[in-house]
Amino acid sequence: MWRKTLTTLLMLAGGLGLVAALQARVDHVRDDALKYELLYIPSKSMLQHLTAGMSNVVADLLWIETIQYTVGEFHSTEAKFEWLESMLHAVVDLDPYFEGVYVNGGAFLSAVGEDEKAIRLLKKGFPRNPDSADIPHEIVKA
Repeated sequence: MWRKTLTTLLMLAGGLGLVAALQARVDHVRDDALKYELLYIPSKSMLQHLTAGMSNVVADLLWIETIQYTVGEFHSTEAKFEWLESMLHAVVDLDPYFEGVYVNGGAFLSAVGEDEKAIRLLKKGFPRNPDSADIPHEIVKA
């Protein structure tokens, strides 16, 4: 019994190590200007398959990446925000009950002048979080 557990843990550690090494290599090869291309935003169906039942955890990690992307764009001279909406929708597709993404993501979109996209995101979140007081409040503010 313990051999099976040890083997599973070693395989998991090896897989995680391989993923970390590959990610480090990808980050090293790509320059910073291309860091947030589509490589970081897989399609909804691919995300569902890749999360292997851990969609909430992956949504949290993608939310952190979205915040970093937004801050990076705010500090950039170009500040395009071309991937912001896609990243936000990827997070809420993985975890539709993640209320903070709707509220804060709507605020991010509104702050960059994308009020219609902000309202669309907030309206997407309201049926999924009907007890929320913040989502309707943000819709009215936008």
